[in-house]
Amino acid sequence: MPLTTEFKHNVVRFLSNQLDQHSLDAFLEELQQVDKDELVAYLTILGIEDSDWKQITDKSPNLWHGKLNKLWENIDIATSQGAIPMATLSPKGNKRTLQFRILTGVAASLLAVFGLYWYLAAPPSPDELPITSPSTVYSSENISKITLPDGKVVVIQENVPGTVYQDEDIHIVRAETGELKLLYTNQAQQQANQQMNRIHTSKGGFTKFLLEDGTKVYLNSESTLRFPLAFKAGKREVYLEGEGYFEVVKNPAAPFVVHTANQAVEVLGTTFNIKSYPEENSMATTLIEGAVNVRLDDAPTPKSILLKPGEQATVHNQQIHVQAVRTEEYVGWIQNRFIFSRAPLEEVLRDIERWYDIEFVHNGAIPPILIEGSLSKNVALDQLLTVLSVNTSYKFSMKGRRIFMDM
Repeated sequence: MPLTTEFKHNVVRFLSNQLDQHSLDAFLEELQQVDKDELVAYLTILGIEDSDWKQITDKSPNLWHGKLNKLWENIDIATSQGAIPMATLSPKGNKRTLQFRILTGVAASLLAVFGLYWYLAAPPSPDELPITSPSTVYSSENISKITLPDGKVVVIQENVPGTVYQDEDIHIVRAETGELKLLYTNQAQQQANQQMNRIHTSKGGFTKFLLEDGTKVYLNSESTLRFPLAFKAGKREVYLEGEGYFEVVKNPAAPFVVHTANQAVEVLGTTFNIKSYPEENSMATTLIEGAVNVRLDDAPTPKSILLKPGEQATVHNQQIHVQAVRTEEYVGWIQNRFIFSRAPLEEVLRDIERWYDIEFVHNGAIPPILIEGSLSKNVALDQLLTVLSVNTSYKFSMKGRRIFMDM
């Protein structure tokens, strides 16, 4: 039996424990009848390994049903004992504030088994699920554009190693490991050394780039990096708009500086992530290894702070706020995953817009709902919207590349 849209919705409900007893029994019965190859293909889109799913399908439904109930029973016991904070739903004017039921310990086994975890406290009832959107919408086309100092634009689409562009002055190559590198002929290099080149990723795009000193840069969707062919003696400077992940080659004699709209991040050799999109109201620098100095460029009085690994500096209203974070949650995009850690729904929607090249349309302000979850970026848009619908009470419908949101 082929997979129906309703069955696909029930897979998501099942993984997030949203099925009541009657619906769960019906789902487990239908599970034995669906086309297994089609099911495996669908689970792959969701980021679930076939071997993990077989841990479910190779056992009798009743046995798995019992294990699932026991797992959630243990979570409920831990909640009642105070080990897991209970969710609360409290009114604030016309807005809702959702706080999370934080699942640890036994709940982590859900993540290990399914490869997909997306949970919000106080979820809506399953009858709020219907979605009208095509299942064929994936990320937008992956295109990188390199703009040279003379204004020439080189468009790069294929992700194959070797020469991707060449003329009498320039040679652009892609390494076996996927990184692009820009090379000039000897004659052109003398003029181009200190001039700025520009690499830009499209919506739904992603690229890796090698600078002349060996520093590796990952660029997320709709991001731009300006850089010289060769750095000046004693200083390495680049300019970022959007999101970039940097693995900087150590050189004590030449600090590496990343400039964004109103901050500078200076390092000697380290690994870090910067998110600095114009439409975001703050900038975040997350340190993975080494040390970085975050400096405000346009503050009335100089401000700077030194980060340690595992710390994140957020710049907002000319103030720097530092907090300890789980760094993997902020760099999942380089592994082609959405990872959100108590992220405001409004921020989550912007990330989705950039990846799928769509626009969300809604009336009024987005409520202050926080999202916690991890999902493959290869998932079809309608499946991602299904997950959001389960957890936010929103219904989504699509017209062209606009997604209309209704409560």
